[in-house]
Amino acid sequence: MAVGFVLFTVSLSHDQLTFSNKAIADNQHMVSLFVDGQRRSIATDATTVGQVLDKFKVELGRGDVVEPAVDASIDQPTFSINVYRAIPATVTDEGKTISVLTGHRAARQIAADAGVKLYPEDDVRLSRVENFAESFGVGRRVDVVRAKPIQIILAGQIYNVRTQKTTARELFAEKGFSLQPKDVSDVNFDAPLQKGQRIIINRFSQTIQNAMEEIGFDTKTIADPNQPIGYSSSRQIGKPGKKLVHYVINMKDGQEIGRSMLDSKVIEEPVDTIIVRGTKVVLNNSDMGNDGWARLRFCESGGDYTRNSGNGFYGAYQFEMATWRGYAPAPYSSMLPSQAPPAIQDQAAQALYQRRGAQPWPVCGRFLN
Repeated sequence: MAVGFVLFTVSLSHDQLTFSNKAIADNQHMVSLFVDGQRRSIATDATTVGQVLDKFKVELGRGDVVEPAVDASIDQPTFSINVYRAIPATVTDEGKTISVLTGHRAARQIAADAGVKLYPEDDVRLSRVENFAESFGVGRRVDVVRAKPIQIILAGQIYNVRTQKTTARELFAEKGFSLQPKDVSDVNFDAPLQKGQRIIINRFSQTIQNAMEEIGFDTKTIADPNQPIGYSSSRQIGKPGKKLVHYVINMKDGQEIGRSMLDSKVIEEPVDTIIVRGTKVVLNNSDMGNDGWARLRFCESGGDYTRNSGNGFYGAYQFEMATWRGYAPAPYSSMLPSQAPPAIQDQAAQALYQRRGAQPWPVCGRFLN
């Protein structure tokens, strides 16, 4: 008997192999169709699953499932098609019961056919309906156990998660959130989680920051008794210094909330600006000889190039700002006339005279005639 069974098996395998080879040679496919618990096979030149179903005269009803899909291509020498007939199923979701007719057998697929949106963390359980009267349906039963939505705000970052865990400590372990020693929260991590609960964790930390900063410079004035009042000259141009400062930065949730200086080191000393100003007093304009511009300056400001009269007139020639901006060369036009060097004030006054004559100085302008 054993020998006979072996010979029968070998013969059957040989026939199937021969048939398969013949089908391949005829550019056909060996297709196995499983439907209603029965298997049927055919060698066919059909190119899609739908064409095979037509050949077998298999009609699909509402909710029936075909794997692969009806429009799938038959692209292998041997091919299998499964038809799952639809049966009734009930889906319970947070007290709501939904009935559906479906050929799917997996719990999540049945729930999807019932129009129930699921999250990965939701627990979906499949069972058979034993008591039809109590379950309000027949066939299969799917129970959806929803995961609790929880919002975690950790170090200023917002995370919206879902979980089946019962405590915040278990949730943090599940999601891979780690706490640091200086983290602060008013949440009891071992208390039961509530649906929609918000967990806020403030993260405090300190860091050291290095900064290169400028050191401001001063402006010093040197009196020169050999130069008349109004004389001004720059002897040295100022330059800021540099210092390296170390700060301790206090952080909360990644944002700076305060800092204190740890130490500082001067890298480059600042250089002060030095201005030389004349202090020689000219007692009367007779000492000026025939210099009309000197007489004009003496008449307007006492010859003081730094004069700020407090009434909107500035410098040796008592410019108004509007007039000064029109005749002073850049970049001096944006500063007060009394802050500009004497040579620049002289230049602006002479440019004004070329355009308007002595008219801008209705009283003292007579010295220019």
